[in-house]
Amino acid sequence: MDKTQGSMNKPKPPIKIKEDTNTTMKRILIKILAGNDVLDSIVNVALHHQANIIVLKGSGLISDITFHNPVSHAYVFTLHGPFQMTSISGEYVNTNYGCVPSGLTDEPIYSSFSIFLTRGDGKVFGGVVQGKVKAARDILITATLSKKSKSFRGGHNHLKYSRI
Repeated sequence: MDKTQGSMNKPKPPIKIKEDTNTTMKRILIKILAGNDVLDSIVNVALHHQANIIVLKGSGLISDITFHNPVSHAYVFTLHGPFQMTSISGEYVNTNYGCVPSGLTDEPIYSSFSIFLTRGDGKVFGGVVQGKVKAARDILITATLSKKSKSFRGGHNHLKYSRI
């Protein structure tokens, strides 16, 4: 059976979908050379790529670190190593990128990073980083760059979260 001319059942051309390559997440490996600040290096990568960055893991030897101390009257404290970094995670929201709603970031430089370290005697400690993290040797960081993330308010208590 042939279709009659003018029939509603004409074959339709395929739909072309254009992929927006700027809305992607890209996994990267960052090598931070000895003597450099780890967090400054991570933030500089985000600024260079005009993206937000999520740190998934990292390892290497740290010489100095400044922690946030929420319990003591001394707001921050610095420890001098060497310490083996066993874990680092966190996120930097690039406020220069233009996709950050007001009030999402409190600190002007870093959103939030936490780190865990071990000493030579095997004791593990860690916390929220409040300042410099100096690399004693080369550090390897695995992270994800994200572009064009969207932010939403959710729930009855208006918790903020990011959708990537």
